[in-house]
Amino acid sequence: MTRLLSASVRSFGCACLILVGAAGCNRSEETPTTPTTTETTSFTIVFSGTLTPGGSQSFAFTLASGVPIRVSLGSLTNASGTPLLTPLTLTFGRPAGTGCGALHTVTTSPGLSTHISVFTAAGTYCVAITDTGQLSGSADFGVRITEGDFSSPSGAGTITYANILLPGGFTSRTFDASAAGTVTVFMDTISPSSVASLSLGIGFPRSDGGGCQLSQSFTATRGSQFSLPVEAGTYCVKLSDPGTLTELTQFSLRIQHP
Repeated sequence: MTRLLSASVRSFGCACLILVGAAGCNRSEETPTTPTTTETTSFTIVFSGTLTPGGSQSFAFTLASGVPIRVSLGSLTNASGTPLLTPLTLTFGRPAGTGCGALHTVTTSPGLSTHISVFTAAGTYCVAITDTGQLSGSADFGVRITEGDFSSPSGAGTITYANILLPGGFTSRTFDASAAGTVTVFMDTISPSSVASLSLGIGFPRSDGGGCQLSQSFTATRGSQFSLPVEAGTYCVKLSDPGTLTELTQFSLRIQHP
């Protein structure tokens, strides 16, 4: 497996390896979940940081040999962690001065499908994101750069996830998509009956191991379902207190993945 051998951040931002596993927490209490078994022939870096209105951030990395590369603007959230759908300009290219000289450019809203797909030769490359003039305030972003082809021995299927939430808490569950397709989450139960809904988000594991970096969020009521297109890779579902919980709450849901 060819790997991204070195990387350096231009301007503000950071890049870390995605760790495959499942994690949950409720405030200071950690709630473990069952890890997924993953076989990968790919290597993923998350380029993350904060983008200010009118600003741009770039990240450079070096490849030892030619490989397919997939780039996606996977997450954009405001200061409170709420996902934004504001379109940004995403660029793949070669470093030029203090910026990123464009080879491929697309303007897109955050999502979990691939936004730029290229086959590269060995060399140094970069990705950049730029505000198109629509950001009203600073926003945290996550750009995923994936080298090679992801594979999961589990294939398509459905995962059942049940856990508890404490007031002010959250919990998350990772899962693999073995191929491009649609992920659907079914909210089956919420108990006690006095709790009308929970906050549900879909995203990818944070590079710092701190949970789930969200792409989109929803208000999950009993019997509701939510779908998002994804590429092959590792993703996560996050359940959290919508700000109304006053007691321990139990839930169960199903994650149908390709």
